[in-house]
Amino acid sequence: MPSEPSRGRVAFAVVHGDPPEVFVAEDEHVLSRVLALELVAGLPSTDVSSPEQLQAMRDALLTERWADALVAWITETDTIVDVYPDEEIWRDADLDLDQASLEIRVSPLFRDCGTVPSERTEITEIVTGLATLGHTDVDAAVRARPTEVANVRPDQWERLERALGDPASQEAFEGAWQNGLAFLRASEALRERRPLLVEWKGPHGVVGDQAIPVDLRIDHVFLVSCKYHSKVLMNSAPSSLFDHTLLGSRARQGPDWYQQVARRELQALYSVVCRELGRVASALPASVAELTSAQRRLLKMNLGRRWPPEAQTAYEALSAQVAHASARRWQDHLTAPAGREVMLWRLLRIGSAPYYVLGVSGRRHVRHRILTPWDWRQQYALRTFEVWPDAVGQPVVRWEATVRNRGNKADVAVKGHVEIRWSHGRFAQAPEAKVYLDTPHHLVPGYAPLT
Repeated sequence: MPSEPSRGRVAFAVVHGDPPEVFVAEDEHVLSRVLALELVAGLPSTDVSSPEQLQAMRDALLTERWADALVAWITETDTIVDVYPDEEIWRDADLDLDQASLEIRVSPLFRDCGTVPSERTEITEIVTGLATLGHTDVDAAVRARPTEVANVRPDQWERLERALGDPASQEAFEGAWQNGLAFLRASEALRERRPLLVEWKGPHGVVGDQAIPVDLRIDHVFLVSCKYHSKVLMNSAPSSLFDHTLLGSRARQGPDWYQQVARRELQALYSVVCRELGRVASALPASVAELTSAQRRLLKMNLGRRWPPEAQTAYEALSAQVAHASARRWQDHLTAPAGREVMLWRLLRIGSAPYYVLGVSGRRHVRHRILTPWDWRQQYALRTFEVWPDAVGQPVVRWEATVRNRGNKADVAVKGHVEIRWSHGRFAQAPEAKVYLDTPHHLVPGYAPLT
């Protein structure tokens, strides 16, 4: 019997201008010519930044270097263009009604997935602080907008009020409210004393060399970090962690770590990707080190969600080299016992001032007083601290500490890992190091239960 006809293919581009535009073509080659004609050639010469750039754009069009011309246009107009060079066209025959109905019922939309991270962060952090004021219930407290809560804008209060009626947000409200009440009542915290001032830090970056991850400050004294459903301890530039053991600034951006520790493997991956991209790659330099910001955006836009087979092999080689080199450089800076102890403190965010962590992990409330190094040494002793590479789909370095309790002489293992990955997508920006805690909070030496 005759086989089913294959699905058609299409190339299209989304231009994020004002208003947005969509261009559709039968293949990427036609699409490149369309974009060159409609976008690049349509840019008034008076809007080009320099005569040299204008001549370069004209030359690219006249020599049919369509991708070069588009990259120049993106740079000049600062307009993002998402290019999809080879996409399937879905037909009615491709969708079985019974199968589609089943897939809809098990789709993410029908799961209890809560609110988006930014809204959830506002709910958990603000409501945690709000509950310490002793209101009778969360609805009344939010609608009262008490003046004791500082740094919350009117639009943020409005979002909280709207979220009160959202069933998906109720778990976040309840967890934060119970944590704030527990902090109000705890003998090691407010001791039933209603605070005069609750300051919310909000979505601001780190100011100075801030070792303590503070989200709330209560009465200028009590520092609180809110940790709801997250195992991430920090984001850091890889060089800050592996070369400088988190001493000083933990800026998330630094020199391209892949270039530093796996230059050959990075170039090999880039070369494979360029071959896969075909004509689009004609706008890209031969060396990955020479990519501009605009070219990085173009490269990211044209890469799919999965590596092609040959590129996957090259990426695995890159991951292995990055993981091994990162672990080796980290080990080289952890030769002294005192240095390993301080490294553990920095990873666990144990700083010179005591603070509190309030949150939720799984079904367990997280309520801890974080010891200072002075407190920690009185109760614990570091036995070992080890790091090793583990390339599992991406570059990973694992770490583990063995800590002895001075009281009962029991040894406890504290485990975590570091993921080294591009910031904001493949090739988009320099890699960052994301540090995770794999051991549950209540088992970590130095995280004392709040009583």
